[in-house]
Amino acid sequence: MASDDGEPLRVGLVAHHVFCPRRAWLEAAGERSDTAQMAIGERDPEPSDDPSRSRGARVRALDVASEQLGLVGRCDTVEHKEDGTLVVVEHKATPVRRSTTVTEATRVQLALLGCCLRPSPGLAL
Repeated sequence: MASDDGEPLRVGLVAHHVFCPRRAWLEAAGERSDTAQMAIGERDPEPSDDPSRSRGARVRALDVASEQLGLVGRCDTVEHKEDGTLVVVEHKATPVRRSTTVTEATRVQLALLGCCLRPSPGLAL
């Protein structure tokens, strides 16, 4: 799934493509698609952007990658449950729709981040 130049794809870019292919294309080309939601997110970052705010079973701002899938990304929060499972939590500061509906783009983002958390066969960790 790596890009044509062999660089890993950013999970966020894949999620942006699911939401709006044009926006993803512009971002990949180096353009910025500033919106009011993005401005708020950049001005008032969530505590999830600060790894020093991690506590015990909750790790914040965790960079993840899958060499096998050719992906890189950052989990806002990863929770380690008592049964050993890891749960990726994505924080959305300003939803486009004022409801708690999970979008398809967010589902794709969470799924890909979860895949990046899984150890790849044949790779030493």
